[in-house]
Amino acid sequence: MVHGTGLSTVQKRTRKVIAKKGKQQVGSIASGERGMTTTAVCCASAAGQYIPPMLIFKRTRAKDELTDGAPPGTVHLKPSNDHKVLFLLDGHTTHTKNPEALDLARQCGIVLLSLPGHTTQRLQPLDVSFFKPLSCYYIDEMEKWLRLHPGRAVTQFQVAELFGKTYGRAATSRPYNTKTPTLRRLFL
Repeated sequence: MVHGTGLSTVQKRTRKVIAKKGKQQVGSIASGERGMTTTAVCCASAAGQYIPPMLIFKRTRAKDELTDGAPPGTVHLKPSNDHKVLFLLDGHTTHTKNPEALDLARQCGIVLLSLPGHTTQRLQPLDVSFFKPLSCYYIDEMEKWLRLHPGRAVTQFQVAELFGKTYGRAATSRPYNTKTPTLRRLFL
């Protein structure tokens, strides 16, 4: 199975904060930036074997620093018309009914293939078994990074490092919680 997910420089959600009763100011650290998304493309077999992931950055010029801390073997991809990339999408209408996005993908050398609607639970089992825990672990690491670097915001240059710290945890056969099935159980 091959599938991609967005890694944002801004948290999708923050953790709940616990404080003493009556405390007036309670909060959590959050990135104040507008945010950019980097796409992580991952591939795994039904047996739970993974190949190195691929990171797709929204940039015109690649920089080696973008992959600092990424999982070993990670590929930094810059699609072009000379080096086309196939990108699989779920059947959601927002992915297939946006002419501007389709034209931009074509101009950038990205070939889009949309899976039939209402089939992703069978065709994309990585959503449940891998990407859900990955997203939770990624947010955990982002919040740790923000606490260790007060006053700074997460940028594209930290995404690979945060992803590198979470990828191995998510790629294990042990689920994030007891309700999340393993990759193997989803295929059986």
